[in-house]
Amino acid sequence: MNPIQKEILNKLRYRSFLSYNQLWEKQGDSSKFAYHLRTLGKKKLIEKKSEGYHLTIEGIKLSDYHSLLSPQPLIVVIIVAKRNNQVLVTTREKYPFKRYQEFCSSKVKLHETLEEAAKERLKEKLGLTGDITYKGIEFLQTKEKNNLVMHHHLHIFLAENLSGKQKKGEWIPIDKFKAEKPMPHLEQTLKIALHNGFSIAVSDLIKEGEEFTEYKTHSFKTFN
Repeated sequence: MNPIQKEILNKLRYRSFLSYNQLWEKQGDSSKFAYHLRTLGKKKLIEKKSEGYHLTIEGIKLSDYHSLLSPQPLIVVIIVAKRNNQVLVTTREKYPFKRYQEFCSSKVKLHETLEEAAKERLKEKLGLTGDITYKGIEFLQTKEKNNLVMHHHLHIFLAENLSGKQKKGEWIPIDKFKAEKPMPHLEQTLKIALHNGFSIAVSDLIKEGEEFTEYKTHSFKTFN
């Protein structure tokens, strides 16, 4: 986004309404400023009323995002699809950690609730529908050489009573659970998904390049 447009949105975060002159403050070319103001209006990020310009709902969302000074943790849903005594495991198709096995997972989009995201990915990625239950959270940091590389909030759902035409994945027996090349937190994710209560875990993944060298859980609590 153009810096002038970002600054307009940022100013409107602190005031309900601002006039053209309050926004412009006679800084720079007025015609160029007016162009960017119109552009934000066309994008429906700001709206002009008798009191002045103000942020729309979409403008509030975007201005809040642009105010972040550093990358934020990624919000991810993980769906453990269970059929009888088996769970469905997929293989990562892209980097990082290509070829590692994991449960179906995806980032949560801004407009989605966690439950909506879990149901949609179950259908979109696996071709399945079913009953989902929110089972727990793992706060997971991935580190390399003592540097934080990634930070995920993993929201874990159990999917049961499944129907539909399976798109991908491999069914693995729960009582003999052993994936060929699993993501290190795979077994803990399964533990959370199958537990009767709601669990919260705090863990670290240690990596070197595309390989994991260590997985440490600092805290694990379950609430019935």
